[in-house]
Amino acid sequence: MNIEEIKALSIFREEKAVFMRYDLAVVEKKKDDVYTLSKEIMEFEEEKKELMSAMNEKVKALKDRHKVVVNEVTHGGCFERQACYAVPNYDNGVMEFYSTEGKKVDQRRLTPQEKAVSTNVLNLSTGTKGE
Repeated sequence: MNIEEIKALSIFREEKAVFMRYDLAVVEKKKDDVYTLSKEIMEFEEEKKELMSAMNEKVKALKDRHKVVVNEVTHGGCFERQACYAVPNYDNGVMEFYSTEGKKVDQRRLTPQEKAVSTNVLNLSTGTKGE
């Protein structure tokens, strides 16, 4: 049938998706396009991965800082390393810690070794034997 016969027999015209087979040269060109596009995708994915890694590091740093600041606000202060003087208080059984400015910053119970030192010091000063 030629196109004129087809038109004469047709009852309506409609747009329709129809599979059109490519010739071998077009298929080879499309294969090259697939390779090129795949390579581009891989390069962009690698770049995306690097950017996301950098962004994740920044977000992690911000979250870590946020956690510290929230903790400081919650507790009303923070821990700092500083030089302290340890002063035993044998009467109360504690070791008191003072800053270099003379402010009491902490205390804890005396250890058994520290208590033993106090017993030896007392025995030397009183002249009695330790038990």
